[in-house]
Amino acid sequence: DQRGVDVVVEHVGTKTWETSLRILGKGGRIVTCGATTGAEAKFDIRRLFYKQQSILGSTMGNVKSLDSALEMYRKGKIKPIVDKCFKMSKIRDAHTYLENSDQNGKVIVIPS
Repeated sequence: DQRGVDVVVEHVGTKTWETSLRILGKGGRIVTCGATTGAEAKFDIRRLFYKQQSILGSTMGNVKSLDSALEMYRKGKIKPIVDKCFKMSKIRDAHTYLENSDQNGKVIVIPS
């Protein structure tokens, strides 16, 4: 159907931003909470007001929850899942790895 979707949860960023806007229907909302492929987005803002769309930024939590999670991490009660580590000299490989969505957990870049 040509109506479009009501909500797009946008985690990727630059690479998918245009598609996310294009599939959004009249009165739809984009919730953006990630920018894995970049934080820059270029689009025709007239689309937003013609189609009465909105953009909402979200961190998927609040400061209290973040503080609580960090405290549990410091106490060793939770441990992040690390998928792969890259040396700084391999930063391009790390970026390609993320773009291909091959990871299952955090991707770490180790400073030289």
